[in-house]
Amino acid sequence: MRIGIALKFLFLILFASASFANERALILADEIQYTRPDRSFSAIGNVKVYFHSKVLHAQRLDYSNETVVAYGPLSFTADDGTVGIADFAELDVDFQNGVLTGVQMLIENEVNVVGTEVELVDGDYTRVSHAVVTVCRVCKPGQQPIWHFRSRNVVHDKDKRQLHLWDSSFYFGDVPLFQIPYLRLPDPTVDRQSGFLLPEIHYSSEVGLWTKIPYFQTLGDHADITWTPGFTSKGNLSAEIEHRRLFHRGEILVHGSLLKDRIHERDLRGHVIVKGEQDLGNSFNLNYSGELVTDADFLSDFARSTEKNLTSKVRVSRRSSTSWFGTGAKHVNRFGDDSGMIPHLIHDAQYSLRFSPAPGAGTVGLSLEAISFDRADVLARDVSRGSVDLDWQNSWVLDSGLVMSMTALAQLDSYSVKRDVDNDTPAGPAYSASRAARTAALEFRWPLQSVDATGHHVIEPFAQFVWSPEHDNSNIPNEDSILVEFDETNLLSLDRFAGRDRNEQGARLNLGFKHTGRFADGTSTELVLGRVFRRKDPGQFKRASGLAGKQSNYVAAGTIEFANGVGIDQRVVFDPDFGVTKGESFLRIDSDSVDLVAGYSRLLRDEDEDEEGTMTNDVESIVLFAEHDLGNRWAVNTSLEYDFNRDGDNMAGIGFEYRHQCLHVTLNAEHFRQTTTRAETDNKINLKLSLAGFSDLEKQNSAGCGA
Repeated sequence: MRIGIALKFLFLILFASASFANERALILADEIQYTRPDRSFSAIGNVKVYFHSKVLHAQRLDYSNETVVAYGPLSFTADDGTVGIADFAELDVDFQNGVLTGVQMLIENEVNVVGTEVELVDGDYTRVSHAVVTVCRVCKPGQQPIWHFRSRNVVHDKDKRQLHLWDSSFYFGDVPLFQIPYLRLPDPTVDRQSGFLLPEIHYSSEVGLWTKIPYFQTLGDHADITWTPGFTSKGNLSAEIEHRRLFHRGEILVHGSLLKDRIHERDLRGHVIVKGEQDLGNSFNLNYSGELVTDADFLSDFARSTEKNLTSKVRVSRRSSTSWFGTGAKHVNRFGDDSGMIPHLIHDAQYSLRFSPAPGAGTVGLSLEAISFDRADVLARDVSRGSVDLDWQNSWVLDSGLVMSMTALAQLDSYSVKRDVDNDTPAGPAYSASRAARTAALEFRWPLQSVDATGHHVIEPFAQFVWSPEHDNSNIPNEDSILVEFDETNLLSLDRFAGRDRNEQGARLNLGFKHTGRFADGTSTELVLGRVFRRKDPGQFKRASGLAGKQSNYVAAGTIEFANGVGIDQRVVFDPDFGVTKGESFLRIDSDSVDLVAGYSRLLRDEDEDEEGTMTNDVESIVLFAEHDLGNRWAVNTSLEYDFNRDGDNMAGIGFEYRHQCLHVTLNAEHFRQTTTRAETDNKINLKLSLAGFSDLEKQNSAGCGA
């Protein structure tokens, strides 16, 4: 019946209104009353009007003299997707101009606007009188949003996608916080918009209360600048600038900061960092970064970093399925180096190729490398090295399930040394040295599987025999192999030195086993245990490494994951008397309400004296980070770094966070104690406030009621 009425009314309306006729409006209603002399009509009961992409639902609609009057309660959908409800509407036949009263609108499913009266102007502007503007969802009648603006007038410019607010007050709940004569905000369709961001507030016992007011400036679709002036309660003035730009094949970021420092009796202090990458074509990539600072303590004074030696670098690389190439340079600003031993400038070039000469014949690898260390100091050596590696690897699976692997490696290194500090002459002589090394290895693995009602278990014993002839390294400077790590990851390595300047020598047998378990209750475990046996001790490792002597210490690593989200990780190196050389323990909890990572580490001191004749201390420290969901969108977190021997930088902090679909607040307090650089303490408090939809540069998804 209703379809028949609709078709009849559509026929009538084609003659009643030229505008409707030209645009093919469709009206559905329970009853239609048509007055022929003045060509007016009334639609009564469940009225629905479809006109372009506009939709209007009302209880009654009257048309006369090119004017449409709708009586509510009514609902509408505009061309731009804005939806809303109203009590009354008087519009022209194009729905481009008119007035609505008692209106509540939702723009782009994000911004709520409620007003006593809405005026439409040419379809491009929407003017709302005595309006409330917010992005917060209100789920109960009479409930106030978490925050909102109350404005005398609000204009939505659809063409420029802007909201203009006049005579506005900002409310947090029912409490007015501040008043603004005029405010311009982007509507939700705008991804990037120039304007002020919310202020940042920090407190530090070092600099006092620090307030920053960022201004975000777009430079087209692919670039922007953020200007951030600031001032502290102790009289410092700061300025920061960050520029980001996307190119067709790359990107760049530049961040600079300048400080008028009145606390440390210095004039202007600053810091600049540049980062970028570029696709050069033909699979070549360029990566670069640069960093400059006016003085050694600027970054630590103002909580940016505790790093002293700033590094700038540039690198070109190319990767394919069979080869890799890279070359670059690195510059180190050596603020924290009193000895002059840290290289000032490093150049390097590397090329590696891997291929299979024939099916089943294994793989062959070729590697070329050139590197130089320039210290630019009279009493510090400069070193250049060229290296060539050639290796072959293959593996077989025997009928018994035993996996056998073989490796052969040949290495050639040539060194050029200038101004060696170990020589007696003040400048140090220049000399050259070379070294050839060979390594062969035979490895066996035997995976054994067991499946029963309790779960799935795999036990894999392994043995690796490695042979490298001994040779004299005394004329080779050690630049990159000073620290040695021994853990489960390199138990089957051919060489456990970190770099190239030292290589592991002698005949040795690496023995161990690995167990993996998957239990029926969801628990999983993994355990690795092993040890190194040598024919004789070449004296190449220190006791603290765990590799000294004819027999190394035991290395063990275990992980257990429970079905409830609790995990335990343990790594330890211990001697036959169960004395711990070094160890790490971590507890992880990942549940609906608690996230926690807690770790303890211990490293035995080296009994050998360092170059200055002092003894290094044991390292014993703990770290902790925990976050607990308190409910009602509140969360608390805490963090801790503590060195028991008081030789490192200690930190303790606590923070609170409130997350809502329209508001994100973080407040944290931290206490620092520095000992590695300067013996001093600092207390910091940071507050960050984000209003979703307006202040965030990233879009946030609005959660519905009950989410």
